[in-house]
Amino acid sequence: HDAFVFATGFGRDTITDFKTTGSSSDVLEFASEIFVDLDAAFGAAHQEGADTVFSIDADTSLTLRNVDLASLHADDFRFV
Repeated sequence: HDAFVFATGFGRDTITDFKTTGSSSDVLEFASEIFVDLDAAFGAAHQEGADTVFSIDADTSLTLRNVDLASLHADDFRFV
């Protein structure tokens, strides 16, 4: 179980081993300056091939390699 923490200005990151299911599922934690809630996060997300990409701005994005957007749920996120 990993927690991936993102604050403002994190750049362009790629997570290659994000797990969305089971007891070892991971969590994405976003500062409120990036996303205030789940709706905001999903609003910035899109599917790009086999990957889910969160586009924050021209210089900031997060790619979840081999993760289908439809497989992400509220328990995969924390907003602080």
